[in-house]
Amino acid sequence: MAARDKGYCLNAVLGSIDRQPVVGEIIVVDDGSRDDTPDICKVFDRVNYIQLDDEGYRNPAFARNVGFSRVNYDKVVIQSADVEHLTENAIELLALPIRPSE
Repeated sequence: MAARDKGYCLNAVLGSIDRQPVVGEIIVVDDGSRDDTPDICKVFDRVNYIQLDDEGYRNPAFARNVGFSRVNYDKVVIQSADVEHLTENAIELLALPIRPSE
């Protein structure tokens, strides 16, 4: 997840992802936040927080690509930093149509 200055919503968003049983890790790539985004990320044990070096703002695509390079699982879900999941199985339900048949 690319996140820049998302402190206003990130606690709720990360909490909604953290409650998903199918999620192994949450990667947040911070592209120059000037708010409390880093502090919020550090509250969640499953968050792999990556702060990009201080070369100025790049863009969300750049941040997501950095996140892809750090993935530790076979499957990846990409989402915006301001999307909150309303049920504890939302990500699992979203992935059902793309699961391979047995």
